[in-house]
Amino acid sequence: MYAVVLGIVLVQVFYFFTGSGSVVVLYDNILFLAFLGVCSILGWIVGDSFIVWLKDEIGNWKFW
Repeated sequence: MYAVVLGIVLVQVFYFFTGSGSVVVLYDNILFLAFLGVCSILGWIVGDSFIVWLKDEIGNWKFW
């Protein structure tokens, strides 16, 4: 579940920097839902290393 939340945050940060709007409008997009599915599967199988990778990717944007 944590990997899905970090996946949403990663897409939201990307949308913020590109000026595309909010990630809320993507919840009916099949590609976004597939991305979240991949995040959940990788978070379940790979575990902590995938979550650490997601945190590093979000941190690379220097958003906070």
